[in-house]
Amino acid sequence: MAPNNPDKFTRCFADFVNYLNVVEPYYMQSGVLDVRIGISSDDSGGLHFWVQQCVCMPDAHDNQRFQRIFARIDNLVRDLNFCRSFVDDKIVHTYELFDQEGDLRFMVVRGGLAGDNDD
Repeated sequence: MAPNNPDKFTRCFADFVNYLNVVEPYYMQSGVLDVRIGISSDDSGGLHFWVQQCVCMPDAHDNQRFQRIFARIDNLVRDLNFCRSFVDDKIVHTYELFDQEGDLRFMVVRGGLAGDNDD
C-alpha cells in the first residue's frame, strides 16, 4: 500500500491509480494485472519509465490488459514531461500495480530522490 507520508511524486502516482480505477473498472476486465513500474528522471529533468509484467505465463487477456495499462502510463509520463511538474526533482521510484479486491492497488517498492539511501 501507499506509505503513511508519501512524497509529492507518490501522491501523484496515487491519483493516477485512482484514475485507473475509474477508467479501467476491474469487473469489466479479463485477466490479471500485476506489473512493476519504474519511473526516473534524467539529468535534464525529463521522466522516463519502464514496465514489467509480473504475471507468470500471462494469457491473451493478461497481455491485452498489460498493454492498456502500459499505454496509460506512457501517457502519464508524457503529460508530466509536458507540464514539467517534477523538473527540479531527481525522481527514482518503483511501484507494484496489482489487482486486489476488485480494484487496482499499488505498493511502493522504491521511492525517493536519486542518491537517497532509503532502500
